[in-house]
Amino acid sequence: MKCICIFWLVTKLITYKLWTANRLFPTVPVADVLYHIPPATHLILFYLSLLCLSLFTVTGNRKVAIGLFFLEIATCLLDQNRWQPEIYLFIFLLFCYITINDEKKLLVCWQIIMVSSYFFSGWFKLHPLFISNVWQRDILQKLFHFQTANHFIISLGYCIPAYEMLAGIGLCFKSFKRISVTLIILLHIFNLVWLGPLGLHSNIAVWPLNFLMPVLVANLFWNKEIEFKFFKDPFIVLIITTIFWAVFPWSNKFGYWDDFLSSEYYGGHGIYCYVDIISAKAPKALCHYFIKSSLAENPNSTLLSIQNWSYGELRVPSYPSESFYKKIAIQWHDHYDSTSKVFIVQSLDKSEIKYIK
Repeated sequence: MKCICIFWLVTKLITYKLWTANRLFPTVPVADVLYHIPPATHLILFYLSLLCLSLFTVTGNRKVAIGLFFLEIATCLLDQNRWQPEIYLFIFLLFCYITINDEKKLLVCWQIIMVSSYFFSGWFKLHPLFISNVWQRDILQKLFHFQTANHFIISLGYCIPAYEMLAGIGLCFKSFKRISVTLIILLHIFNLVWLGPLGLHSNIAVWPLNFLMPVLVANLFWNKEIEFKFFKDPFIVLIITTIFWAVFPWSNKFGYWDDFLSSEYYGGHGIYCYVDIISAKAPKALCHYFIKSSLAENPNSTLLSIQNWSYGELRVPSYPSESFYKKIAIQWHDHYDSTSKVFIVQSLDKSEIKYIK
């Protein structure tokens, strides 16, 4: 857990603006009543969280870990955008740690989380939009500067989700777990090349996670196996872990569980949000996030990309859910321009545009 907290601390320092209210990007509390919380509360919780992460890294005190858990839940309730996939993962690993005293029981819960993470990460990439938006655009064109219309090369992109899913499943079997660990290590090396300084220099917030996961997976599986005997007489935390990591993600396809809570990393499809700006009422600081797009209703208007805004200011992607974007729209209209049209679009498909009133 100490190792996890080190990388968690680094992640929070990288994304420090995400954890404060002193920013242009709106905070979107989970419940409306939380809008009345003073802005200073965000900063206090952030500093307390950093303190707890530092103390636990040094002392390993369980009481500090318990305090950290409740601090993180509190601060994430104040802004839905803080429920990033890596933060959700860290919080759940911590939840298992503070509620389980038996090392073998803790091990099996963490192992279930790892297996699920890789399986569903691959599962949500089995989509044509992953091929066009990630494989072709980000990997082939931007990373390797390779343009092609060859159907075979384009179809090779489906090997990536299959690779992740098989690596996750392989962790469950004694004969394949070390092969899977090796495949996962190679996967994260590629991620660091692709997203890191040598590649696209993108999404810096997930760099620490890509250093941590190979270490974590190797420690959990190389010389250990999943003890399925615990499922014959499951304990409560194992049931909770299985429901949240192996059951709820299946309901994502039907809109009942959010992408970021389902290990959906770089699936290439999702909900995007734009503000169609005709008047010049947006702050000048946001001009970096303006784009020209065929999605605009008026060809002369400018679109503010909420995704780019979140990446640019907070260093994380915006939370991809319709309810989140509706709250963003309300705050935009209240604070900046009530005449701008805010709309969401599913997977950048112009036929799927929905305006938010």
